[in-house]
Amino acid sequence: MIAPIPQYLSTMGFDCGFDMFPRLTESDSDKSRWLAFINEIKEIYNRDPVFQVQPRVISFQVGEHPQLPFEGHKFLRFSSKVSGSRIAAAEPYIRRVYRVARVIFGQQVQLWHELRDNYGYYDWDAVNKSIESYNDSVGLPTFHTSFS
Repeated sequence: MIAPIPQYLSTMGFDCGFDMFPRLTESDSDKSRWLAFINEIKEIYNRDPVFQVQPRVISFQVGEHPQLPFEGHKFLRFSSKVSGSRIAAAEPYIRRVYRVARVIFGQQVQLWHELRDNYGYYDWDAVNKSIESYNDSVGLPTFHTSFS
């Protein structure tokens, strides 16, 4: 368990999250594992007020609103700033989603925390391009989840 962040450090803005490496492909196997993951997340959070299912993503309305796309091959990172009183609530969500991902994807997902000088596998340019692709209409999902 990570100790609370001292107040003087919280203004710096530490991120926490997990990366998927190697990233998923568009193979049937990876699509099946991603669908199982998405359905498990929906099952866990379907009554949580911060949880939102949108047309192409699942969004958590905490911190910096981390998202999971319905197309797993587009996913690189699930993260948020976790320092400061307004955004600290994101860390428990990140850790729980990570635990579910770890069960399904094993060592392909890696938890990281900037406070521990761990910055994840991908640079922010790659992550931001990945997140921008979540709403692209090219390559719409070919699977359906069990929740709407």
